Amino acid sequence: MRKVNVIFVLEGKADQPQEALLLTGDKVLVSDDEGIGVYRITTETTEPNTYIVNLDENNTDIIAKSPKSLYDLILKGANSTFRWISA
Repeated sequence: MRKVNVIFVLEGKADQPQEALLLTGDKVLVSDDEGIGVYRITTETTEPNTYIVNLDENNTDIIAKSPKSLYDLILKGANSTFRWISA
């Protein structure tokens, strides 16, 4: 796991980058005033450690349906190195 920046795209508009934790594979853990969520990275950017999550293409919060899956994601990330998986 490592700290990265995530840019969310919704209705074609990009938000400002926000901090997130890069989990195993192509997932990021984000938090805000409303809680936490895990999303799939859509693309990498040319900026180091900055990724895009396009909510227009995939707006599924992975842990919303199964909060306990967060445990597995964290444990996998602790036991492996980051590997980009292209969509």
